[in-house]
Amino acid sequence: MGKRETRTRFIITHISSTARTFLKRHRDPATKKRLREAFEIIAQTPFHYQRRIRPLKGKPKGEYRYRFGSIRIHYAVDKADQTIQILNIDDRGDIAY
Repeated sequence: MGKRETRTRFIITHISSTARTFLKRHRDPATKKRLREAFEIIAQTPFHYQRRIRPLKGKPKGEYRYRFGSIRIHYAVDKADQTIQILNIDDRGDIAY
């Protein structure tokens, strides 16, 4: 029998209040769909996905940003617990890392 590859899926355990505020402000269906897809990608491959995910420089190890269009998602990954915390979501020019 062949060896079966198992993929580890991370769990998003926390979404900050600033990220929740962004989610409430952007109610259009297209943006909501793209955000759902982004969360799915982050949960499956939190460290790299095409050129959209990058580790943040000058921040504690384990913090990354995911970009799509003008929106940035700032998140932290705990490899030991396999959890993700969404720290902030905002437009490119407005996000504070």
